[in-house]
Amino acid sequence: MEARAEIFERRLSALLLLVFLVLLALLARPIFTGGVYTHDDLGWLQLPIRALYAQALAAGDDLLWTPQLANGYYLHGEGQIGMYHPLHLLLYRALPLEWAFNLELILSYAWMFPGMFCLLRRLDLPSYASLFGSLVFTFSGFNLLHSVHLNAIAVIAHIPWLLVAIDVALRTVDRSRLALAQLSILLLTGSQLLLGQPQYVWYSALAEGLFVIWRLRDSISRWRLPILAAAKLIGVMLGAVQLLPTMDVLSHSVRSNPSLDFVLRFSLHPVNLTQLWSPFLLEGRTFETFKQEAVLYNGAFCTVALIWLYIRRHHLGPWKRLALSAGGLAAAMLIMALGKYGAVYPWITRIPFVGLLRGPSRYVVLVHFAMATLAAVALTDLAGLLRRRELVPWRNLRPLAGLAMLSVITVATAMLFSNLWPEHPWARYLAGFRPAAFGVALMGTTCALVAAASRGYRWSLHAIVVLTLFDLSAWGIHWLWQAPPIPLERLSKAHLAPPSDLNGGRIYSRWNSANVLAQRGYRLSHGYFTFSPARELDPASLTAQRLAGVRWTLNTDGLRVHSPYEYPQGHGSWVEIAEPMPRVRMVARARVSESIAEDVRTIDIAKTALLSEPVDLKAGEPGKATIVQERAGLIEVATSSSSRQLLILSESYHPGWQATEEGQPIKVMRAYGDFQAAVVGPGERSVVFRFRPHSFVVGAWLSSLGAILGLVLFVLVWRISLPFRLRTRRIPQPGKNPGPMDRLDLRFRCTAKAADVNRL
Repeated sequence: MEARAEIFERRLSALLLLVFLVLLALLARPIFTGGVYTHDDLGWLQLPIRALYAQALAAGDDLLWTPQLANGYYLHGEGQIGMYHPLHLLLYRALPLEWAFNLELILSYAWMFPGMFCLLRRLDLPSYASLFGSLVFTFSGFNLLHSVHLNAIAVIAHIPWLLVAIDVALRTVDRSRLALAQLSILLLTGSQLLLGQPQYVWYSALAEGLFVIWRLRDSISRWRLPILAAAKLIGVMLGAVQLLPTMDVLSHSVRSNPSLDFVLRFSLHPVNLTQLWSPFLLEGRTFETFKQEAVLYNGAFCTVALIWLYIRRHHLGPWKRLALSAGGLAAAMLIMALGKYGAVYPWITRIPFVGLLRGPSRYVVLVHFAMATLAAVALTDLAGLLRRRELVPWRNLRPLAGLAMLSVITVATAMLFSNLWPEHPWARYLAGFRPAAFGVALMGTTCALVAAASRGYRWSLHAIVVLTLFDLSAWGIHWLWQAPPIPLERLSKAHLAPPSDLNGGRIYSRWNSANVLAQRGYRLSHGYFTFSPARELDPASLTAQRLAGVRWTLNTDGLRVHSPYEYPQGHGSWVEIAEPMPRVRMVARARVSESIAEDVRTIDIAKTALLSEPVDLKAGEPGKATIVQERAGLIEVATSSSSRQLLILSESYHPGWQATEEGQPIKVMRAYGDFQAAVVGPGERSVVFRFRPHSFVVGAWLSSLGAILGLVLFVLVWRISLPFRLRTRRIPQPGKNPGPMDRLDLRFRCTAKAADVNRL
């Protein structure tokens, strides 16, 4: 019987591996059919800025600054590319953009699955259950719908691996394994930060901290905690080359001092709880305009697993502690995700840094992590019943029937509501009868299969795995496929092009999709990105556009277009701007202004500059300025004037810009609040503007120091003995009550020999 059970479990594991490969292949559709995913931010943000990144790598240009967006922008600090991550450098330098982009997307899921598997195995769950938990976490609704945020998914993919490394560091008795574990922790932490999504690094750190607290009971010694802390600190240093620039850009953006309403945006509305038992009740999956920001569903079995574990709460044996802990994590993170609806998050906003993070609903990623663990425990318990040929009484299965009935009642109520009050604002969030009924059938079938497994039908576990394949495909993969992959050339034409060549000056369009024009080589005075720069002048105003050298602006007045997310092709017409300012120019007059937006209306911008500090200029005819050389982050200008004058450069101001005149440093000032200026002397002069921000320089030094310290820590842990005290507890002999001389068991699950312990 044991042999039959092992064969059954091996076949179940093989089926789960096959399902993983099928889902990964479905996700990788663009690789097989050509093109790229372009829905939402993938098309308007991720692809265009990666195109600029790839172009800079190919040309050998500086990666920090791009002149293509927002009159010039600190693109590295934007944190949506991860420019100095080794994988990204390799992909976008060695491969065509289409292949690099598709592989970046797919590799995150391919990396997440084995990490979650290793973690669940470390928790002593069997292989088949670990595979199932990995499957439902990797392809959960959150992870699939958040594929529009490439770097976020990549950061999430590190979480299981970090927990595995932490578990090894806390429990191993092998010094070499401890050294490798701490090295893995610092490298994985550095990798997360180099990806440029500090918000998701916070979710990872939260999961790690809670895991350490949970595992302290089984840890060899609390002396391991300083090693973990040192590894994390050095990991943060490794990622400083990305972290500090991101903080720099944030401090100069409109998000530097967000309002409470802004922070609480994307709170998980309680209506979204219906996803757990009626997954297709809501139109477009969720009760939210931005669908990916309110995803609570990660498979019908995960919901049913909650009911099953409640039924079996007194019979879980060694899994009870894990189930209770995972359930507590899911509940706590769900309350956090509710945001303004949960009455807790407004207090969280008072915590430094954490309080600035927008989107409480994103804590759902840890809800899915916990529910995947619970699903693995539930599958382990079901398989144990089958192995022992133990049957659960029918009366104990009534909660499963109650869950199925709840799904039916919810859908029936929603259909009645939409028929009686079709004009109600909520009615537009309700799906039609067919998709809603499909969700009911899915939930009912899952309940029936779990009941069948509890009554001894082995085939039901295989059926659950196959049903999960269709479940995750219908929920997440199908959502991605609603916008089929398209060729890059077609994406670059998604916005109406201006009627001029690439050298005809800048252009302005308020649409998010205008980023694709930057991909084609046009320079935008505006743009769509995470951290929009704070400006003194409204980019849509005529004066701001003239100062920026905008030649064409897209006019959408009178059009019935209510959202910048609507497809803009054909919406509006290009209007030529009269008398745009040249890229570089000289003026002989300047005045100090404390209100740029007001004072700019009272001057002739062609002859007078507005500055934030006084300068000593000599009257005379404005000199001439010509660009000699221009590359990303480097602009060389030749000037000629009869007196000391002000050189104005229509490139966005940032404190990281430095300038030299004939090789001697000169000060770069703010002109008109948003642009650059420098005082140059009379005669023929050569002025060089170079972008070298302090945040990047310090970050690069810290990352280099972190690499050195990481190597030192690795050697120290590997070679030097540390004071590890082994804490023990008595475990009773089978069939006996605990006695004073019962055998000892080290408080960690491993098979180390006494010699290994003595060596430490």
